[in-house]
Amino acid sequence: MAQDLTKLASQGRAYSASRAWNAEELKTLLAIEASGDGVSRIVAAEYIRNGITSVEEYEAAIEAEFVPKSFADVQSDAVNDHVKNVRKELGLETEEEDKKTAEELAKEEADIEAAKVAFDALPEEEQKAITARRELEAKAVALGIKVQANMKDATLEKKIAEHVPA
Repeated sequence: MAQDLTKLASQGRAYSASRAWNAEELKTLLAIEASGDGVSRIVAAEYIRNGITSVEEYEAAIEAEFVPKSFADVQSDAVNDHVKNVRKELGLETEEEDKKTAEELAKEEADIEAAKVAFDALPEEEQKAITARRELEAKAVALGIKVQANMKDATLEKKIAEHVPA
């Protein structure tokens, strides 16, 4: 009879769906279970899957209020890591946002917020002029007109008028 490691893992009776406990892990699991804390095998298994290798480490983790990832979370992380590794091996690029670090994203958000604050500090007439220019540029882009930074508003309006049927 073949063992169903997925079922055994969900019961804390195997490390994962792809492997059983090794001798050291099993020894730690049984020791934590027998420690008298009333911890179930499933909970003890979650601690071991998160790197706990002894009863002492388990007790320190409890004291530090460490919350281990669940079996489902560990499985999900393993699948995600595997997919990333396969994509890397195949030379497939990830989306640009995936490449950005948290620091880069935070800096980008801070820059956007700073630009908003700077815009709000401008005189109302200047804000209106900038907004009008942005609207002209948006119309031009929507019509397929290439907008150049040094292009005057009148030139842009003329090009837009040429593309819009009367």
